[in-house]
Amino acid sequence: MGVSRKPAGQGGSQFTRVRHRITCDLVIAGKHHSAIVTDLSASGLYVRTQEMPEQGARVRLILHEESGEIEIDAEVVREHRMSRHHTTGTPSGLGLRIISAPEAFFQLLAELVS
Repeated sequence: MGVSRKPAGQGGSQFTRVRHRITCDLVIAGKHHSAIVTDLSASGLYVRTQEMPEQGARVRLILHEESGEIEIDAEVVREHRMSRHHTTGTPSGLGLRIISAPEAFFQLLAELVS
């Protein structure tokens, strides 16, 4: 899978953002929902999902990587809803700020950037 990078400072992030698809579980109030991470950095992620918790809500992501599962605690900082009638543009999803993530997440990010 190809990886494209967006330089730091664009889109509000001070960290390099990497476009990479990772399937995950999005856990909201104890309920698991299937989702896909499409963009990640050391400070946050964009997750494609139809689930839309309120801004400020705490969520957990369980990333499904070849090396195993990686659990991340995050806060919803923005939501994007796409009309069902539109077929182009950014799919519905959530912008998440990382609250805590294990070293395995940062190792994965470093591998994707290099």
